[in-house]
Amino acid sequence: MSFHGQLKLLVAMHEAVSDGAQFIVATHSPVLMAFPEAVIYEFDSDGAHRAEWAEVESVQLWRSFLDAPDRFFRHLLAADD
Repeated sequence: MSFHGQLKLLVAMHEAVSDGAQFIVATHSPVLMAFPEAVIYEFDSDGAHRAEWAEVESVQLWRSFLDAPDRFFRHLLAADD
């Protein structure tokens, strides 16, 4: 889903929550996980555990990539020696 599509979804979710709705969303999207007052559970080899948005692995990876994409590409596209 595009960035703009995610923002539109957040608006629709906000409107529904205002009417008493609740959502369970499975996502890797930092945008969707940033929904105000969201309760986030991260799943790993030890099972499910509650996590703060900034601690979620996909949030940290996106931040790292956006801060320095060249660092990722240097490793991903390195010629085999």
